[in-house]
Parts: sequence; C-alpha cells; structure tokens
Amino acid sequence: MANLMRTTEQPMLSLRDAMDRLFQQSVLPFERGVFGDGGYQHTPTNLWEDGNHYYLHLLVPGADPQSVEITATNGVLTIAGQMQAPTPEGSKAIWQEWGPIQFRRQVQLPAGFDADRCQESYENGVLSLTVPKPEQVKPKNIKVQVTR
Repeated sequence: MANLMRTTEQPMLSLRDAMDRLFQQSVLPFERGVFGDGGYQHTPTNLWEDGNHYYLHLLVPGADPQSVEITATNGVLTIAGQMQAPTPEGSKAIWQEWGPIQFRRQVQLPAGFDADRCQESYENGVLSLTVPKPEQVKPKNIKVQVTR
C-alpha cells in the first residue's frame, strides 16, 4: 500500500471551506470582498438586477452614513466605511465582543455604468445602492419585420 504525504505548507481546508471557496471563485466571479484581511470586516452583501438597474444591499448595522465612501473605477464599485460601537460616557468596558469596525466591499459590474446616477440610502442598518445599467448591457427587443 502506498503512503501519501502532503508536500505543501498550507493548512488543510475542510470540505465545507473548499466548497465555499469553489463556489465563490466559479459562481460569483463578480464579487470581491475582504474577509477579515487588512483590518476590514466581512460585509454581508446581496446583489440583484432587473432590466435597467443593479441593486446592492450591504448589511452594516451601526454604520455612520457620513463615513461611507463609494467609488467607481473601471467597473469596480468600492464601498467602505466604519461601524461605530456606542460607549456610555465615563464608563469602562468589562466585556466587549464588538467595537468600531471598518468595512470594505468591492463588486465588479460591467464597465460603463454611470456612477453619477447611482443612488444610495441607509435605513435600519442596510446600505442600499441603485446602479443604473449601461446601455450596452440592457436587454434589447428586436421586432421581426414581415415582408409580403
């Protein structure tokens, strides 16, 4: 019977982590998120589309809407900001499981969307962005001409 040895220094992934990675890389190629790297917190995000718009919702409870920065470069939409942890004045922390957090999320959209026409709102901890689709990716109906 042959002996098998690992020749890499990388830690083994669980089957679940490997499947999650495969799903992220193959099914969701447009999504770029930071998962705890670089001091940023993973931000749960939903993305929908219809014929005219993309709709992006980020779950960022406690975010300061004034700290949120949204930039668009070459079809990549970057959303970054901070979530605050309120602290009672003059108090001392005894136990703290969450605190001020920076978040950053990047989503690849088709190049050519009009960043000036994007609309954003913040309500109940959800940051919502509506991004108009560029004309070249909108569905087109072509009417068949019947000749007699």
